[in-house]
Parts: sequence; C-alpha cells; structure tokens
Amino acid sequence: THREAQAMLVEIGELLGHFAASEFEHFDVIWRDSASAPRLSHVFEVQISGSVDSALTRLKQAYDTQRSQLFLVIADERDQRFADKRLSGSFHEILERVTIIGIGELQRLYESLKTEQNLLQKLTR
Repeated sequence: THREAQAMLVEIGELLGHFAASEFEHFDVIWRDSASAPRLSHVFEVQISGSVDSALTRLKQAYDTQRSQLFLVIADERDQRFADKRLSGSFHEILERVTIIGIGELQRLYESLKTEQNLLQKLTR
C-alpha cells in the first residue's frame, strides 16, 4: 500500500544514515543529511494509485526549489510507460533527474538492507 511504501522508504533512509520523514509538507517521503539540514536531499513520491501527473508536479517543484534527487515509486509497467511518456513531454525538464522505482524493486531493496542492517549501521557511522 501507499503507507507501507512510505514506511519502507523512511526506514531505508534511516538505514543509510539519513534523516527521513513521511508526509513532509506536500511530499510523500523526504530524506535530509541530518534533522537540522535545510535542504531536502532526496524526495520520493509514491504513486500506487492516483495521478502520476500530480506526483511529477511535486517532484518538479522539489527540483526547482531544492535541487533534490527525485524518485517516483510506481505500481506496475503501465504506470512506468505513462510516467516515461509524461517525462519526455510535459515534464522534460526533470527527465534526467527522476529515478522510477517499481514497488517490487523497492520491496527487494528493503528486504536486502534489513538483512544487512547490522553491517550498514557500522558502515554509516
């Protein structure tokens, strides 16, 4: 679900040594280098259902104001094709800046990082 994907992204961020939060302002998930850092280093929009255009609009805003790294989490191949089409058209300014992550990829990454949590904590100290 949307909330589960957000929770995974927050936990991944924390495992990698970032300050992470969900539902920050109007973004689904953000990462910062620290809790006091003013810049949003990473911005994630989770689009399991709903408007890909709205998610891309929020990501473009994050790039324009913060120069954040941008990520769009999508449910399936149909959403991937639609997002690719929109990025090559109306959102061409951020085409090279957005990384699209399938929900299955996110789950596999989360599980892999959780498995190696102890090592990651030692590496990110």
